[in-house]
Amino acid sequence: MASNSLSIGSGATWSFLNRTGGTTTYYYTTSDSAGLTLTGAGAAVNVAPKAVITQSGTVTGGFGLTVSGAGTVMMSGANDYTGGTSVSAGTIIKAGSATAFGTGAVTVAASGSTGGAVDLNGQTMTSTGTLTLRGTGVSVDGVSTGALFNSSSTTASYAGLVALASASSIVGNTGGIILSNTSATGITGNFALTLGGAQGGRIDSRIAFTTTAGTLTKQDAGTWTLNGASTVTSTTTISAGVLKAGHANALGPTTGAGAITVSSGAALDLNGQAVTSTGTLTLNGTGINNGGALMNSGAAASYAGLMALGSDSSIIGGSGTIALGNTGTINGSGKNLTLGGAQGGSI
Repeated sequence: MASNSLSIGSGATWSFLNRTGGTTTYYYTTSDSAGLTLTGAGAAVNVAPKAVITQSGTVTGGFGLTVSGAGTVMMSGANDYTGGTSVSAGTIIKAGSATAFGTGAVTVAASGSTGGAVDLNGQTMTSTGTLTLRGTGVSVDGVSTGALFNSSSTTASYAGLVALASASSIVGNTGGIILSNTSATGITGNFALTLGGAQGGRIDSRIAFTTTAGTLTKQDAGTWTLNGASTVTSTTTISAGVLKAGHANALGPTTGAGAITVSSGAALDLNGQAVTSTGTLTLNGTGINNGGALMNSGAAASYAGLMALGSDSSIIGGSGTIALGNTGTINGSGKNLTLGGAQGGSI
């Protein structure tokens, strides 16, 4: 066994490590809730393929923890270690408590487009360490989990900042995900960000891209709500489900915002916002269950940018009116535009 490293076979769980000075002692059993003290150089845990390793004791100390191997490590103790957590490509780290990952940063590694993954598992995570994402997560039965995902039917949340170190995905599949940090720093890193999952989620900070390399894609059937003043100047693509505005600049800045494309069968929900972003909005199709490619589920809403039709499309003022404030031409020669809804609107 290599120094500072513990390998555990399929079906086993690990209990605790105690490192004092230059001596490292490892203990593991199939059912143990002893604690883990991180000193010296910290600890590394290697998980055998498909193994599920549970650490239910308290992990403490001033150093970090690295998890690797093609399995899952679940941290369920009242942990307060400060040295951060590193998740290697192919490994899933799963939260079993609100303080599962201690108080330090959490960093997800990647190999190519795939990487490690963080499973919030229905927890309300109170740790404020920055979560750095890479890749699209771990392939499970041929489906990528997302670099950040939620395997529980209970909505999960993460209180810390989020940073992208490469193209990454956040997937609210079995349960929704709330990124509850409201700092002006927002989600940083100029890479492609994909929001997905059947349940979707909510981002309470802005998406703080500073170059056109930072793109946003909404995929899968769920709804994602953007509550911050985002600075996306490149493309936003709604390929499936609903992207919902929760701020006047949720879709980008007032000047210099990137283009937004709504694919057939998807929808942009203005959600009662006076959206000041000026990126050209291209509509395709009639939305979800003919609810409109552009819809409004809130009070009176408006959109300031230009409009274009990529195919026959509809705009539905359902719960509230929709006002298209740009005086330019709606481009879409040969395409049909249907205007509907109980509240209507204005162009």
